[in-house]
Amino acid sequence: MVKNSIYPTNTHIKRKTMTPAALAANRANAARGGRPVGVMDAQRLSFRDRCRRNDERHVEILEYIAEHDTNTGFRLTAIRDLFDRGHGRPNQPLEGSGPGGSIPFQVVLPVAIHNDEDEG
Repeated sequence: MVKNSIYPTNTHIKRKTMTPAALAANRANAARGGRPVGVMDAQRLSFRDRCRRNDERHVEILEYIAEHDTNTGFRLTAIRDLFDRGHGRPNQPLEGSGPGGSIPFQVVLPVAIHNDEDEG
């Protein structure tokens, strides 16, 4: 067997085990980690507020780009963004008319257990 890999192949390294107390402390710290739900920092809030205050102006800029820019790519991007803003992003169609044919699926319903002898 020839070794051509540049990466070490030390598979005999033993992992350090954690004591139950250290593992519990680690899990408790992980549960407290991150940003609390519903809380945002002031910088992010101010950016969001600024964007919402300038919505009309931004839409006007996109409309201007869509109508007057000489670069076709910029115009198409502006039009797409206006459509996304005005109508929402389109749903992805699920149809089976593609090259693979129909989409196979199986419906599994629960089986009712019924004994005819019980109806007496």
